[in-house]
Amino acid sequence: MQLMSVLQWQRVVVVYFDNDFGRDTANEFVRLSQNSDVCVVEMIPIKPTPDVPAWMESIRDIGKYGVTGAVFFGDNAHKVHNSLVQM
Repeated sequence: MQLMSVLQWQRVVVVYFDNDFGRDTANEFVRLSQNSDVCVVEMIPIKPTPDVPAWMESIRDIGKYGVTGAVFFGDNAHKVHNSLVQM
């Protein structure tokens, strides 16, 4: 939460892999945010398989939520990065 404060992210979207690790970590972040100035506006699950078109479809409306940041939780996050870079 300290990083969110430094970045002045008061309203965030949480994007997470829809698996045990992603769900548990995202839920813990939401729990911790309840005792801070960070408001989780939306939680967006994405499939943990490399499917860039499906990921993009899932996150395309993030800009409509009026947020100041987005947080990602997932194991092997490099898969997401590498897949998006290859686009």
